[in-house]
Amino acid sequence: MSSVVVGWIDPGTVQGQFAASLAKMVMYSTATKILAGVQRWQSGPHVERGRNGLVKDFLASDAEYLLQIDSDMVFNHDALEKLLGTAERMDTPVVGGLCFSYTAASGPFPTVGMFQDDGRVAWLSGIAGTDRAGCVTCDVTGCAMLLVHRDVFDTVGADPFDRIVDDTGVLLGEDISFCRRLKDAGIPVVVDTNVETGHVKSFTWDRESHAKYRIDNG
Repeated sequence: MSSVVVGWIDPGTVQGQFAASLAKMVMYSTATKILAGVQRWQSGPHVERGRNGLVKDFLASDAEYLLQIDSDMVFNHDALEKLLGTAERMDTPVVGGLCFSYTAASGPFPTVGMFQDDGRVAWLSGIAGTDRAGCVTCDVTGCAMLLVHRDVFDTVGADPFDRIVDDTGVLLGEDISFCRRLKDAGIPVVVDTNVETGHVKSFTWDRESHAKYRIDNG
């Protein structure tokens, strides 16, 4: 079984629900012998620095995979085991869990997207295109729960989360910039919709609340 380092960034505090989810996952992953260690970087407004720091610390270890999790997420104890199983079953180096974000204009949406010709991201309003195992291959997902093999960082180069400017002059977020580098290197992103998470804000955006929002708002 492959070994994984779990890492997260935070501004100095974390959601209690995240801490509880993390503790359960660490205990389970230690028992199943897939956890190689945990890492934390305190991050201010420059999130990319924290993410790049996690990568540097990870590459100094002997582990094969880095799992980054945002500190406002909730998830099941076996999330890491499922992501790793998908990566090995599909022989793919980047696997994300099913995560949701929100904007006032669009409401909640799954962070599963494709790059358009001008470099902008088209996010899917629903969850479509999954295979029989519940996985979808895409160009873009966030880093709220993202498993990456160490070979990927060798391919995309140093500071993989540095922000880049798209063809329209817009400065991309650090997670989309990372996915842009993956796209340019020909590395696909797989999202396993069986690995469900909740995004804790004023309330939790997850599969259930996303579905209810779409029903309520047409």
